[in-house]
Amino acid sequence: MFAFVRILLFTMVSITSSFSDDFGTDYCPYLSLMTSSKDSIIYTNVETSKFYVTRQTEHNGSKCEIPFNESSICGISVGKEQNLAKQWFVYWGFDEEREKYYIRTVYYSELTPHKCQSNFSDVKDLHTDSLVFKVSDDGFLAYGFDYNSLYIYDLRSNQLYETRPSTGNLTFTPCDISLNEANHQAIAIGYLKDGNLSSALMYATLCLWQINSINHSMIIIDCIRLHNVGYHFSEYHPGPKLSVDINNYNNTNYIAVGNSANRSIEIYMFDTMKIRKIYTFQSEVETNSICWLADGHRIAAVAHLTSTLPWSQSQIQIYDLNIMIHDWPEYIFPNNQQQLDSWSFKNPALILVSLWQLWNSLIILMNTKKVLIILSSEAGSYADPLLYSWFDNPWVWIGLRNRRHGEQSATVCWPGMYKEKENILPCKICPTKTKSGENSTTCFPCNQSSFCPLASAGESHIDDMIDKHEKTNFPRTIGSTQYEDILLTNMFYIAASSRCILISPLFWTLIVTSIGMLVLFIIGILKFFPKSHRHRTMIKQIFRQTDFIGQGEFWIGGLMSFSLFVLLIFAFLFTNEYVSLYPIEEANDPTRACDPKLRNSQFDTSLKLLTATRSDEDKIIFDMLDKQPFTLIVNFVNTNFTCDLLNILEGTGQNLHEPVSPMECVHNNSLEVIHTSIPSSHEVTFQYTIKHFAPIGGLYICLIGSGNISDDGMNILRDMNFCKWIAEDNQTIGHMPEITLLNTKVFLIENIFF
Repeated sequence: MFAFVRILLFTMVSITSSFSDDFGTDYCPYLSLMTSSKDSIIYTNVETSKFYVTRQTEHNGSKCEIPFNESSICGISVGKEQNLAKQWFVYWGFDEEREKYYIRTVYYSELTPHKCQSNFSDVKDLHTDSLVFKVSDDGFLAYGFDYNSLYIYDLRSNQLYETRPSTGNLTFTPCDISLNEANHQAIAIGYLKDGNLSSALMYATLCLWQINSINHSMIIIDCIRLHNVGYHFSEYHPGPKLSVDINNYNNTNYIAVGNSANRSIEIYMFDTMKIRKIYTFQSEVETNSICWLADGHRIAAVAHLTSTLPWSQSQIQIYDLNIMIHDWPEYIFPNNQQQLDSWSFKNPALILVSLWQLWNSLIILMNTKKVLIILSSEAGSYADPLLYSWFDNPWVWIGLRNRRHGEQSATVCWPGMYKEKENILPCKICPTKTKSGENSTTCFPCNQSSFCPLASAGESHIDDMIDKHEKTNFPRTIGSTQYEDILLTNMFYIAASSRCILISPLFWTLIVTSIGMLVLFIIGILKFFPKSHRHRTMIKQIFRQTDFIGQGEFWIGGLMSFSLFVLLIFAFLFTNEYVSLYPIEEANDPTRACDPKLRNSQFDTSLKLLTATRSDEDKIIFDMLDKQPFTLIVNFVNTNFTCDLLNILEGTGQNLHEPVSPMECVHNNSLEVIHTSIPSSHEVTFQYTIKHFAPIGGLYICLIGSGNISDDGMNILRDMNFCKWIAEDNQTIGHMPEITLLNTKVFLIENIFF
């Protein structure tokens, strides 16, 4: 969804197009059935055999129809600057009765709101079917090409002047023409034959011509080949559609070329003597029509067979002369802001595009025989085509100021978006680390510590939005399942790590034993000193009192009892801690054991079929799992839509319906949807549809389940608290993301060792 608005009108270049049967006929390879002047749009409907004229001035407008008798019309053209005083236009085509190609002028004036008085000039015959004409801005002369002739047609005197190029036979099949009135120049694009042999190929070519309206002649100045692949000779339709439009921007003449032969948009500069290429947008699409927009540096091109689902079979691509650094377009129409009603108009194909200069608006002809005008909008707003009228056949409807002024209002840019100038373009999204409010013409910096992604409507603080998941790891059961073996293993185990050495009972026992050996050595030394006999006896008496082994009979037993006492202390500490290592979900890593994964549990892993008969013990925990209540919380973080713009469907698979589960919606910068009760089947799909274009900075999804304890206290259902933060730097959440939460039910039978 992007932006537009305001009033309408412009000059239109007569644009040709070849788009399946809607773009060409047996007699006309390149149709051009819509044109515009300063205040009028003229559209040809060959099915009703009528011209439809719509005129729009500052304060009012009118429309009328003009019937014609010819069965085949190839194109129409009117001068850009023609106004109420110059109500005429030319058209050309094929007369099946006379089997002649022709050109003639229609002069008209308005009698009633729906009828025009009209006069047709005499028919002027032409040579071949490869015809393209363009009326000068003042509306007095029309310049044209066919396969081997040049024409200057005087609309006032109804005189047709034919000339041959100075180089002899032109052998040029034209596709489109654009005029540079200031320098009396014409830019023609088409297929030029390379040589005079019948086997010679034709190449896509752009040519600059000098016009002399006094002696009714045109001289070729320069030509440039657009594509190196030639096409077999055909006077009728040698290759893909080519289109051209010229523009003066910053006192420089530019040419925009829709080069379908090369599947590109090409930009050229030209002066009085030379054409020079400056850039190629390698669009990889065929371009049926092209025009410059009113700002002078943007180009609108119809991309043939490049669909913008679900709205249209083709699209308008906007390129910027000031951004010649990549090949993709700056904007595309239709878009999320400026949509088309695909249900009513069945995915139309866009055929021709032109600018209505007076009103700075874009005119689009569709294969549904309807014309759409994209209005210009003020800064900070856009014009949504859905708010205006599709121009039903046979009339081109325009919102007249004196009748429909109340409907000529823009849609303001949504929060997180902005538009700097008045034009037909949609609003742009704010860059990362900037934000905007409603109806903004610029974006403002965010606090560096806040979450401010693309298209931020405000600053979001996501410190609490952290990932949460089940942290319990279920280790393998240790080799021994007897507590005595586990105790002995821990008491007499020393690993290489410093931590294991410091907490090893054997290590501290060896330390105490070493001290005892030192004392024993001292007592032995004292035996050789008679004066120390009393001290030696006293030491023995002390150690005899600490003799737990010999029950006070041996002093050396008292010395060794200290080592045993150390082992007993460590055994007590380990036992006390080992008891707390159950249950596994609540246990921390042990501090008295070298193995940090040691747990007071025994695990047995096995798979059971869901269809298998369950034991009474299993049935209890299975029933508790099946009945566990869940709450789903979906946070749309940093977005600009509110609860009333969110449509929620619930169901399974593709079978979605209005939600039946209780839920609530809360909006506070971010939007939070809380599903307070997931269906008991624990299998459900929620579809969230936002009713307008709304960028989403991130998603924070939580699934919460309440725990329970069985009546006998033997089965415990743990609480579940899962949360996931989803966001990418410099990106918003995609157009149609799918997120799957798969919850695996696991139950453990834990046998405590001790």
